[in-house]
Amino acid sequence: MPVSSEETLAAQRFNYCGKETPTAATPVFIARLSEMAQSSERYFPGCCGWGPEGDSFVIFNKEEFESTVLPSYSSSANLNSFIRQMNRYGFWKQSRFDKSSIE
Repeated sequence: MPVSSEETLAAQRFNYCGKETPTAATPVFIARLSEMAQSSERYFPGCCGWGPEGDSFVIFNKEEFESTVLPSYSSSANLNSFIRQMNRYGFWKQSRFDKSSIE
């Protein structure tokens, strides 16, 4: 199915670039991110989730993610704060992303 240019620009993909060395204890943010991605398939379909390789987190609907998903998993519903946390744990933003590559 062809993807419109709006969908291509709207999706935000965060790839893990391996800046952080894994430790024995999983940080709270990473545990919540994993829970968020797994539950989004059931409760927030088409909003966010893991990329096809399992090494990226994708936000398809920024407005829904910020208004519905973030308040459920974080004390802050601010997308910019969430992105800073992603960067802190070694994820980086890929601004142009083809949504069809993960469907």
